[in-house]
Formats: sequence, structure tokens, C-alpha cells
Amino acid sequence: MYVSPRHGRLLFNLLSGAFLELNDEELYARVMSIKNAPDDVDKENSEIYDSLVENGILCERDEINSNIVDYVTLSRMFSPEERNIVILPTLGCNLSCSYCYESGKTKDKMMSPNIIRALKAYIIKEYSSSHVRLHWYGGEPLLAYDIIKEFSVFMKGHSIDYDASIVTNAVLLSRKIIEELGDLNITEVQVTLDGIKETHDSRRKYKTGEGTYEVILRNLGILHDYIEHNEANIKVDVRVNVDKMNSDEYHTIFNRFKEQFPKFTCYPGLLRHYSTCNSSVSCFANLREYADFLLYQYEEYGIGSMDILPIPKKLFPCMAVSPYTTIVGPDGELYLCLKDVGDEKESIGNIIEGRKNMALIAMYGSGYLTFKNPKCANCKVLSICGGGCPNIQYRNMMYGENNDNCSPFKYSKYLDKCIDIYYDYISRDL
Repeated sequence: MYVSPRHGRLLFNLLSGAFLELNDEELYARVMSIKNAPDDVDKENSEIYDSLVENGILCERDEINSNIVDYVTLSRMFSPEERNIVILPTLGCNLSCSYCYESGKTKDKMMSPNIIRALKAYIIKEYSSSHVRLHWYGGEPLLAYDIIKEFSVFMKGHSIDYDASIVTNAVLLSRKIIEELGDLNITEVQVTLDGIKETHDSRRKYKTGEGTYEVILRNLGILHDYIEHNEANIKVDVRVNVDKMNSDEYHTIFNRFKEQFPKFTCYPGLLRHYSTCNSSVSCFANLREYADFLLYQYEEYGIGSMDILPIPKKLFPCMAVSPYTTIVGPDGELYLCLKDVGDEKESIGNIIEGRKNMALIAMYGSGYLTFKNPKCANCKVLSICGGGCPNIQYRNMMYGENNDNCSPFKYSKYLDKCIDIYYDYISRDL
């Protein structure tokens, strides 16, 4: 139970997400009676007890919650409906961002015709039977635009039911490409900025050192006009990379985009510190610092974020744990996590021989790194965070890194505030 400064006494179930307001003194007394003697509920309180169980407020036994977490997580992990192919046709990029996690990797290679043929055969074998989500990633995938178009023709020619997304820096996002997005079945576009113009141009630059902010804003304007005038089914997410150096700029760019591009979604993208990090920006040291930033945005500017709502939604934390997800690098190598692309020792196989590194696949796919991690199994917020990022957990275990992977909800300082905000959302039906 949580005593809210605005809403009074609230009972909140971290697994179901159900709330009960306990400001009625008689109801409060009855619920406390049940809490203090759950195995000895009298007839007078039995109806309340049954209602609490039925509405997800109360669980009869702790092991039931544990079983539910296991069942929901495993059913999502192994659901054939979660079918994804992530293709990186190149690790090459037309920009030179100072903090890029792909720095130091072989970046100029483009997917060869032989690899493209092998990947097409792989897709027919593994993904032709039902709907699949195709994700274009890089590097900068628009450098390989001809490959993107070639795969679109291939998928349609083989009657493969699919839709697609693309993560792009938007520098090459011309009017011609925008007008062809529908033909490519691209229904989602993600573009990244690094803050206001001055900050962005100091980080996200051409290799000549020239800034890219104006070019990206111009292309986003063309894209917004196209969606608006053609009622195009394209969702655009603008991710604003946030660290401790530019965090005070976020509300400015958020409000600017809300006014200038109302059809786009703008959200903060966490830049966080890793043990092996050599970034030139001042990353958040842990998720608690990021939570402080999000809470400040809400309290000071009224800018909300799904990341501060303690919604039990992360029992399937990412694609890395799903056997129905394939991440393909430009040489046809297969990976579980995008952060590992280009790192040969983290490859799980290739599109010709298939998945081979069963030890690594099992480590991710068994839940050992997340919801079955002994350090997480008895945590009260497991149903919210799902055990955190499996790749971070993997690197901590295998390489002795010391990256913080715990949700800030683990600490009452954050959980109480975020429960209050969540109840605000529910009460106002936001």
C-alpha cells in the first residue's frame, strides 16, 4: 500500500497493475483485517476478499504470482506472432557521431549479392508461412537503399506477408524515398536527434565536420507534409538522445516538435554509461539518474514518459530472447542483440548454416539472464522490469563488467512517485 500526497491511500498490485483507493475508513479497516489475517477471513469480509482476488488486487499465494510471471514471459518469448527480421545491409554511415557504439567495427562493407541470395533463401525457409516484421537498421540503411528496394520486390513476389520499419539518420531521406515508403511496406520510421541545433551539430556531424540539424529538420518537414496530405499510414518516432550534458534541452525540443510536427512522437533516448564506454558525452551513470531526469520533466514541464509508469509490461524485454527473431549483419552473420553486430565472438551462426551457438542462444532464451536470474527472481518489481536488459546482464556475467541493470522502481523513492503519476494517468484516462 502507498499513501499518496494527492490521492490518499492506494493499494497497487505490481503484477496486474490494478489499483484500489482506500480512503473510505470502513473499507480500509476491512482490507487491513484481511491483510493481517488472510487465512482467517470472516464471513463479513469474504465478499471483499473475493472481489480483491477477482480484480487482481490480491493474490491468494505468492507462488501464483511467480507462476504467472513465468507463464506470461515464456508464452510471449515463444509466440510465433513475435516474428522479426532485423537486417543490417551495411555498417557504413555517412555521419561521424562521437558516441556511436559501432565505432571501431568494420563499417564500410555492404551486403554482397551472394549474401543477399542466401538471405532470401533463409527468409523463404524460416519466415514465409505467416506475417513477419522486417526492420532496416545500420549503419545507415539508406546507403543501401537499392538493397531495401530489392528485398521489397522479393517479399512481394513470394507473397510474404510483412510490414517494415527503418531506423535512419534522415540525412538521405529525400522526397523520392518518402514517396516510395508505402511501396516498401515501411509503416514506421525512427529518426534520432541530439538536442537543440547547437548541441546536435556538435555531435551528429558529416565526416567533414559540418552539422546535420537543418538537413534533418528539412527532411522531417517533407515527411510530415507527405503523411498529412496523403493520410499515409506511417508512424514517425523522433528519438532525442539525452545525457547529463544536454538534459536541460529536452523540454525545448519536445515542445518545438509537438508544435511543428504534431503527427510525430518525440521521446527521450537514454545515453547510459557502460564499463567499456569511451564516449565523449556525459552519459547517465545508471537508470536512477535517468529516472530523476524523467520525473523532473514531468513535475517541471508536464512532459510524461511511458518509462516512468510502473506498468507490468516488460515481461518480454526485447527481441534478443525470442527464437523467432533473426538479426542479420552485412556478411550474413546472425546475432541475438544489435549491440553485438560486428563482434564475431558474439555471433550465433550465419544464414547459410543457421544458428549454431546453442550455449549463447540458451543463455538468452531460457530466461537465465532476465526473469530466471537468481538475483531477480524474488524482486518485487520483476513483473515491471522483466529482469532488465539481457545483453547488459550477459556482459556482466561473461566479461566481469559492472553495468547497473536494476530498475529504479526497485527503490521506494522512485516507485512511490511513479505510482502516483500512474494513478494520475488512470484517473484522467490519459
